[in-house]
Amino acid sequence: MNHKVGIIADRLNRTLTGVGMYVYHLVNELSKIEDIALITYRNPCPPLDVPTEIMNPLGAFSDRSLYLWHLYVNGVLHRTTQFDIVHSPENAALITSVKCKKVVTVHDLILYLFPHYGGILHRARYRMLLPWTAKTADRIIAVSQSTKRDLVTLVGVPQYKITVIYPGVGPEFSPCDPRAVREIREKYHLECPFILYTGTLSPHKNVSTLVASFRKLKDSGMPHSLVLTGAKGWRYHSVIETIERLHMEKNVILTGYIPSEDLPAVYSAADVYVYPSLYEGFGLPVVEAMACGCPVVASTGSSLPEVVGDAGILVTPTVDELTASIQEVLKDESLRDELSRKGLERASKFTWKKTAAETKNVYEELA
Repeated sequence: MNHKVGIIADRLNRTLTGVGMYVYHLVNELSKIEDIALITYRNPCPPLDVPTEIMNPLGAFSDRSLYLWHLYVNGVLHRTTQFDIVHSPENAALITSVKCKKVVTVHDLILYLFPHYGGILHRARYRMLLPWTAKTADRIIAVSQSTKRDLVTLVGVPQYKITVIYPGVGPEFSPCDPRAVREIREKYHLECPFILYTGTLSPHKNVSTLVASFRKLKDSGMPHSLVLTGAKGWRYHSVIETIERLHMEKNVILTGYIPSEDLPAVYSAADVYVYPSLYEGFGLPVVEAMACGCPVVASTGSSLPEVVGDAGILVTPTVDELTASIQEVLKDESLRDELSRKGLERASKFTWKKTAAETKNVYEELA
């Protein structure tokens, strides 16, 4: 049976991190399934190679006006009967009752667990819309068991309404050859052996604690530098202040956002990948690192234990525990080899093709 699916995909018009990466790969894989006719509602620029019909009668919108764009698109969807299913792959974008089945992907509940995170208007909109979205959706896709538990306990969503479908990692994330690693070292000036963190610089990512841990590692004689990649998030200044307070300006490399095509070589070049986050809906960077054969040290927060399994070292993300675990990995070559092997095996379980197939199953159950 052919299903006509509309996807609200404005995330495809921004830098592809986190949710944007999820939307891009989900749309790309769903478009390959023969019995799904896919239409994306999104701004037309910048163009991305996602083979679907695009609908956006109002033209381009800036990030600041996307809330109005969501209202408009939901109004269009409310009046149309052309879809069997409408899927909003972003927490609280679907805010009206449409005349077909409704699916919403919820990635995290960070604004419930960290109520002071983000701006006032953003928090108010999210905390108002998510309960309404959860109530009116026919099915909610949670990206982890942790997110499912949060939906049940914090929002009161019935368990039967939630399906857990893990995101994936693309085949481009794999161990890189020495030449590619050498070129990426030269491109980003990563001459020294280094410890790696990738992700937005925001308070809940706990990067300041990692910097403090790195200070202790340097004091113990470790030759490594610390490489922090990613965009500047809300209150990122706390990370900069910690670097300056601990006099680590010469040892911490801030690369800014690195495009996805360069990331596999960056992961492959690192001696260890550290993800000290206090809260994650899923934790895609950890899977990317494992897929590239980079040993992983991650926190025990939220979804990370179910993602990492026994393929990495899980620690309470305090300065002392992070320091001890990183030091153990850096000093023990056999442990690094074991974590690399286990990480490759673990990461192979998360694919975008599997994500799309399980999402299609949800569509079929509803249709």
